[in-house]
Amino acid sequence: MTSNLFQSDLEHSINMALKADDIYKSVLPVKHITRLTREQKPHILDKYFSIDKILTLENGMITTLQEKFLRAKNAHFDCFTLEYVNNKLGDDGEWHKLCTDIYVTAYGDDDFD
Repeated sequence: MTSNLFQSDLEHSINMALKADDIYKSVLPVKHITRLTREQKPHILDKYFSIDKILTLENGMITTLQEKFLRAKNAHFDCFTLEYVNNKLGDDGEWHKLCTDIYVTAYGDDDFD
């Protein structure tokens, strides 16, 4: 069973990830964004390399991203976190397996535009 706090954090991350897509598109010549979602189990690239998204640029370049979205109320801590242990599964976190081109940490609220 999924806890309410975990579900709330997951929903926050999903909302922020959608907004982040617009930011990536405003900074980079993005042709396509592939989100490695979890349907039944983690995507193999997420499981072994902590990759959340793949950006395909207009020139054909492929860039991988790991995203961490935190609530705006925590921005005053002025830091970022790498998971040592996955909070849901108890497996090794990104600390042990991170292999991505870009690591994104962002603070925000679900209702920002």
